[in-house]
Amino acid sequence: MKSKSDVLTIFPDFIQMIETQYNARIKSVRSDNAHELKFTDLYLARGIVAYHSCPETPQQNSVVERKHQHILNVARSLLFQSRVPLEHWGDCVLTAVYLINRLPTPVLENKTPFELLTKKIPDYSFLRAFGCLCYVSTSTKHRHKFRAKACVFLGYPSGFKGYKLLDLESNIISVSRHVIFHEDIFPFISSTLTEETRAFFPHLPSPANHDESLHSAHSSSDTLQRTEVISSENPLHSASNSRRPTKLPAHLQDYYLNNTSFTTPYPISKFLSYNKLSISFCSFIQNITLTTEPRTYSEAKKWLVWCDAIGEELNVMERTGTWLICSLPPGKKAIGCRYVFKIKHNADGTIERYKARLVAKGYTQEEGVDFVDTFSPVAKLTTIRILLGIAAKLNWHLTQLDISNAFLNGDLEEEIYM
Repeated sequence: MKSKSDVLTIFPDFIQMIETQYNARIKSVRSDNAHELKFTDLYLARGIVAYHSCPETPQQNSVVERKHQHILNVARSLLFQSRVPLEHWGDCVLTAVYLINRLPTPVLENKTPFELLTKKIPDYSFLRAFGCLCYVSTSTKHRHKFRAKACVFLGYPSGFKGYKLLDLESNIISVSRHVIFHEDIFPFISSTLTEETRAFFPHLPSPANHDESLHSAHSSSDTLQRTEVISSENPLHSASNSRRPTKLPAHLQDYYLNNTSFTTPYPISKFLSYNKLSISFCSFIQNITLTTEPRTYSEAKKWLVWCDAIGEELNVMERTGTWLICSLPPGKKAIGCRYVFKIKHNADGTIERYKARLVAKGYTQEEGVDFVDTFSPVAKLTTIRILLGIAAKLNWHLTQLDISNAFLNGDLEEEIYM
């Protein structure tokens, strides 16, 4: 569900599915006092008795609360074991429910919920390690490709007799039955990847010092030595006769390793000379590297320029009527805030202004309560290039303007407390 209001359509469909698939009728429903769970007309039409727990008394709905805790505990275990990104937490929860339904429990006389519900014994040979490396075979229309796609296993999709997979190269979700699993390798955990397999994954962990592993890899495998780039001391004698150009894999073309610590094999000083840089460029680099931006308010308050920037930000917010000071109403949750500091530079590298922005901690917001959809009205670079091309073709004059604190002029429909 994207928002809590979606339950208005999901719950009636769930009742219809129970009646159709299991030939059973729901006689009573127990829930809390959430406004979106009060289906008065639906209950009256179907003769369902509704039971609601008292306000702020979750212990009256203890069975559901305990099962929610059980599901989240299993989902966290899957998430921590596989280290998949947090954006796939929904797949962790669905996989946790899938596994719990197929585990024997003493409450059901050591039988599984799946067996009691479907009268079938679950097939455990179908289970795989969540988040492990797998390769899906190419389809008929892609048989011209020479390699299978490296993926991460994300669970068991409903309605399919197959596996849900995340393509590591294109980041696309797919479903397939023809999969080869490597359940001891987890692409999002660097310790499970060998040096031979690490280069094939575009999602790599934070860079570390690989100098020692680089030299050990050169000396440990004759096969790897033959595939290394030929050194400049002997450029032609050890090379093969073929001069066919080598094309890099697609996942290497748009992937950049920032802050890598490879310093010994190819130092940049052997290829670039700072003596050839212009004086203006050297001055620009020096200006932007000598200044540092504070990361916290405690660091910024030690400097007068940042205190002035903070005061200017607060004055602008008060002048535009960004907020109203009030007491926090009962039942409402306040969202935290922090300052973001940025130094704006001119074209020559000199400092234009010190900028401080007071922002809310959006990650603490609750979807469906504090917001519904997120959207940023920013122009795409493709649109800008098209506009510049049209202007050049028609000999138009372009004018650029900057509206100070433009985002403060927007209207917020939700009621937010900070």
